[in-house]
Amino acid sequence: MTLLDRSRRRCDSRIHTLLAVVASATLFACASGRVSYEVVEAPWTGPRMTLGTLAETRTATFEVPTGGWAIHLDHTETRFGRVLAYVTLTRPGPGTMVSQAFTSHTISLDAAADQPVDVFARILEAPVSDEPDLSRVYRRVQ
Repeated sequence: MTLLDRSRRRCDSRIHTLLAVVASATLFACASGRVSYEVVEAPWTGPRMTLGTLAETRTATFEVPTGGWAIHLDHTETRFGRVLAYVTLTRPGPGTMVSQAFTSHTISLDAAADQPVDVFARILEAPVSDEPDLSRVYRRVQ
């Protein structure tokens, strides 16, 4: 093995070590960093929502215009004694066969029945791929 070959191996080893350190730091930063949920002050124009209580837990019920909608609780946090709940509603995809009737979806907000709750929601179109759409902001519902 020549001196040049030994030098290349040492360099390759250092590059691999550097890449491993960068990848580890990136994963740690992503796992430990706080997610920021962008909220705008625009009024909510989506489906009607009512707050309720079920088995000592706060719930939100959304009345959507057709079947095929999906409702997901993205995140909850407590600030100044109030629970902030972030919800995503996803419309059915174009060409999806759905029932033409109002449908109610109820989700748990991970808050005790006596806790005040603020709900922030966003509406997304049905995904074209498996990648999450993070481009839409949340609007205060109640």
